Amino acid sequence: MHSWTQPQLQYAIHNYAHCSPELQERIAHAVTEKYSYEAYVEEVAFKKEALCRLERTKSENTALPQGFPPTMDAQSIETTPKDLSTSAVLIMAGGAGERLKQSLLAEGYSPEDLTDFTKATFPLPGRTDKAGTLELTLTMIRRFSPEIPVIVTTGPVGSTTARVIPDLLSRNNNFGLSNLQVLPQNERLHLTHENKIAWVENHGTVQLITSPDETGGPIMKLKSQLPKGEMVLTWLRNLGRTKTIVLQGTAVYRPEILPLMASAGTTCDALGIGISRTSFPQDDPYGSFVERSRRIYIIEKDARTPHTYSLCDPAGKHLPFNTGFYVFSNSVLAEKSLPPFAVRDKEVLPDLPHAAKTGYAATDLLPLVDNSRVLTIPAEDFTVIKQSSDLPTVARAAEEFGL
Repeated sequence: MHSWTQPQLQYAIHNYAHCSPELQERIAHAVTEKYSYEAYVEEVAFKKEALCRLERTKSENTALPQGFPPTMDAQSIETTPKDLSTSAVLIMAGGAGERLKQSLLAEGYSPEDLTDFTKATFPLPGRTDKAGTLELTLTMIRRFSPEIPVIVTTGPVGSTTARVIPDLLSRNNNFGLSNLQVLPQNERLHLTHENKIAWVENHGTVQLITSPDETGGPIMKLKSQLPKGEMVLTWLRNLGRTKTIVLQGTAVYRPEILPLMASAGTTCDALGIGISRTSFPQDDPYGSFVERSRRIYIIEKDARTPHTYSLCDPAGKHLPFNTGFYVFSNSVLAEKSLPPFAVRDKEVLPDLPHAAKTGYAATDLLPLVDNSRVLTIPAEDFTVIKQSSDLPTVARAAEEFGL
């Protein structure tokens, strides 16, 4: 339990002064049980820095010249077993999958059916083994070598994914992988527009509104310590692993993509995996790889200019879009950290104005180094679950991939 003064509680907590003394006491207990006032102040400072960086980045994206990034096509890469033998795999499996859950409820599933629901472990239709995407990805990795180190990140401590995924792995002996770690993501206080701690009361219990550390949170967890006190990056180094392949736990992959990413990753310190565009309509929703000041950035729709849409390679293909898969040198993360990141206008509570969500962004890996590159792969090499209508497609892809 942390020590807060009454003025600090009144300053930091949304609507605190207008609550009854009894409710104030319960709110104070919820806050002081998990957070110190100093931690709150650090969160506010982090958010301010992230928002300043967001504005600066948007200005730079539109003001500085954009060019076509250094790109390799998958067909040009010669894979070797040695490259995979020096790689680890980080699987991000912490997403709550609320959109998928809501679409399943709309299809007739009951809340009881989805008590232990997680997006990465939900059984794909038509499979007798009832495997989900996470299990299929782990099994795919084991087929290459059970010695490949794998880090699976879940949601924060107390989340459904942090409970269900370790239990699944334990019951199945880590699906045959001998070097596997499960790490819960960090979470951040979800602050209102006025930087007040947001909370909600559910059946008499005060719950603080928090959110995971965004897409870069799992990557930053590699700088954290394992239960025995060893940093994850040190553990990987002691296993002879110099590169980390980043995959999504809610997708299935053509197995050849793993050695392909490992071999392509030997050419640089940070590799983004993209899909080439044959056209680039203005309503295209995906982040785009661009080169700016001899470094690679991923820019979103609001940072595009007319020049962005006109950029093409010699073959006439437009800027590749981001898949969310990466390869990076572990030494880069050991030496540097991802900068603070913010997304504007996220809902905190239905009755509150939208506020920024902060954390780290995986997309910020590429600008950390000056020799990053982009590997383009066929769009058919993976399939991702977003909503229930995707499940049959993902199941068919898994069968096609031999998973």
